[in-house]
Amino acid sequence: MRKNITLLIPFYNEANRILTVLTVLSKVKHIEKIVCINDGSTDGTSDQIRIQFPQVALYGYPENKGKSAAIKFGLSHINTEFILLFDADLRNFSVQNVQQAIDSIQNSKNKIDALFFRQTNDPVLSRLLRQDILITGERIVRTKDLKTVLKNKINNYELELAINAFLYKNNKRVYWIPFASTNHFKFEKWAIQTAIKKTFQFQHKLISASYLKQLFFFKPTKLS
Repeated sequence: MRKNITLLIPFYNEANRILTVLTVLSKVKHIEKIVCINDGSTDGTSDQIRIQFPQVALYGYPENKGKSAAIKFGLSHINTEFILLFDADLRNFSVQNVQQAIDSIQNSKNKIDALFFRQTNDPVLSRLLRQDILITGERIVRTKDLKTVLKNKINNYELELAINAFLYKNNKRVYWIPFASTNHFKFEKWAIQTAIKKTFQFQHKLISASYLKQLFFFKPTKLS
């Protein structure tokens, strides 16, 4: 029986970036619903989405609250078995790569609780630190599991680690597939002071006890 999957994309002032992402993802088959959450954008992104992608379910609120809050808000509009989380600023990825992930959930003989998109274009250092898989924003997870994770207060740069910790603690079946893409650098998106602050917050996360534990012990399996 086909498993139902909703695509969930939170965004904040992503302008043309999210439109490019939606252009690709709208071509992927077997996604039941596309949900975009406007996390307090002020650049008219929502209006552009309404015009170019009327099939997208668009929700939001006026104040910027961060990625974790946006995803939690989006969950109230989703009732499918699985959710595909996707960043709004991704580029250089293909329909075929995403379709492979969707088809893997639908057709795999293995029971899958989560499927991570391993970022094969990450720099060597990122791969050595396993950032390409531990903090990838692109992942398919069970809706009920994500709701459980978000019952706790989670800072914006800790969402992926919180999901990982839940999956590891509960012995969930977690797999990964290779995924080629690139992200926009923070300095392309933010004023320099904001970009420096966000970069510092992100790097600080990588020396946390939770990250170090996952670095050595959380080992998703490559999906064959």
